Amino acid sequence: MHTLRTLVAALVILALALPAAAAPQDRHAISPSALAQAVAGDVDRVDASIDTLNPEGLTRTAKAADEVNRALVGGASTVVISTTTIILVLVIVILVLLID
Repeated sequence: MHTLRTLVAALVILALALPAAAAPQDRHAISPSALAQAVAGDVDRVDASIDTLNPEGLTRTAKAADEVNRALVGGASTVVISTTTIILVLVIVILVLLID
């Protein structure tokens, strides 16, 4: 009976954990071609405007870009746990407690 409970618990855990990880996410808020076109247009516009900057303006812009880059590189300073993760952890804990 103990082996059956362990097997059922393992199958339930796999059934809950695998679908979210295995499902491909091919949805896009914007099509890849539209994004590429928008980015290419912005890069061309920025490239053209750099030629019009004086050396002091270019230095200020480079420093500002470096500050923004440093702020973004560190990543998020908070950890967010989704409700789905919390529920899965609780289900696993309950199953482990029931097995023992």
